[in-house]
Amino acid sequence: EKGDLTPEMEMRLIEMGILDPQIADWETGFRNLTEYKLHHGTLEIEKVDTADSNLHYWLQIQKGNLRRARLTADRAAKLLSLGLRVSHYSFHSEWEHRYDDLVEFAVKWGHCNVPMKYPPNPRLARWVQNQRLRRRLGQLSPHRTAQLMKIGFAFHGRSKWEGRFLDLVAYQDKYGNCSPSQIGPHRQLGVWVAVQRVKYRKGILRQPRIERLESIGFSWELHLDWEKRVSQLKDFKKEFGHCNVPQVGIVNGKKVPNSLGTWVTMQRMKRRTGKLSALQIKELENLGFNWSVHTAWSRRFQELLEFREVYGHCNVPQKFSHSPALGAWVAQQRRRFKNGILTRDQIKAMEDAGMEWELKRGRAKNAF
Repeated sequence: EKGDLTPEMEMRLIEMGILDPQIADWETGFRNLTEYKLHHGTLEIEKVDTADSNLHYWLQIQKGNLRRARLTADRAAKLLSLGLRVSHYSFHSEWEHRYDDLVEFAVKWGHCNVPMKYPPNPRLARWVQNQRLRRRLGQLSPHRTAQLMKIGFAFHGRSKWEGRFLDLVAYQDKYGNCSPSQIGPHRQLGVWVAVQRVKYRKGILRQPRIERLESIGFSWELHLDWEKRVSQLKDFKKEFGHCNVPQVGIVNGKKVPNSLGTWVTMQRMKRRTGKLSALQIKELENLGFNWSVHTAWSRRFQELLEFREVYGHCNVPQKFSHSPALGAWVAQQRRRFKNGILTRDQIKAMEDAGMEWELKRGRAKNAF
């Protein structure tokens, strides 16, 4: 017979290292509790850092289930016959009730950092904050501290990464995607998302974080469909008579699609590096596409690619003797990225080339 937890919740507890696979079975847990009572004469399992920690956790779950009438009459009767009485857990029923809520949250999400105004339980986040405050003031008992730590509770609060992840979850819930713009009200979140993609491509993003991001539908590649960009270019050609889209996004006082100019520049670069298919080249040439036009940004970017071919990275020193202007340009791109004024296509081009947006002190100086 299955336990009162769903199979998914039981598996999650086992994966978190909280619940022993054998204890997950209700009858096994009850048998172990019976043996503990015979040996110790009590049902109070205080030392959760001992070999009895799994049993302690199992008992807490049963108390919560009994409080909420989730146990079958047969199982409730077995626990009561063993000596588990209402008086054993009703004195702190409010705290235990919130603790049970937090256990359910941890099982579902894999952590205890409840966001403010959590829809299923708006009061839970405030309770979590109160536990951290009581711990700092020395008002949280060792027993309750141990109970919270057992389920992975962090008394120092959520990490900066965790905070941004929860912001992204809220953004995804509201807008239906995980790609906030790096321009506008969500700029900081957009930059954080871009950094996660860079770390993923470099293989330095931790696996648990990769799994957390993928669990909410995060995509590691960000691009508009080829057909959509070609369609925008066709409209531009019809309006202005050529395909030389500027980077500024305005031609003769008229606005052109965001980052179309950068996309056009990227197609020229891709052709030079053999990354465009013959079919794509033909489709652009049928529009009258000019492969030889270069913007100031594309010229500098090409210099950066040549630098990378020689030195193996993109960390050009600002006083690079062979091309001081290139070092200054790279530093400018980092500032523009930080301020959220690089286009998505520019960011993607730089990241594909291996650009590091943040350097540790002295890194560029020692680039060689």
